Amino acid sequence: MFARSWLKGVVQQRIIVHTISDQSIDASLVAVMKDGIVLRAAKLLSNVGPATAMSGEVFVPRGNIAFAQLDEAGD
Repeated sequence: MFARSWLKGVVQQRIIVHTISDQSIDASLVAVMKDGIVLRAAKLLSNVGPATAMSGEVFVPRGNIAFAQLDEAGD
């Protein structure tokens, strides 16, 4: 089970979401819902080049989330 209570505790903070499709997104978490999360000011991270800005809000379905981590460095 995905830790929805932990996620709700970090709303409005920067997190890094790692997906089951091997993508990583650095963003501000703005909402936690039963079926997924909503991110804003998101950047799609890459290990071979610069991050790609994602405009608007990004919805990530809960089933596509491998894990998430709090970006304590704030970079």
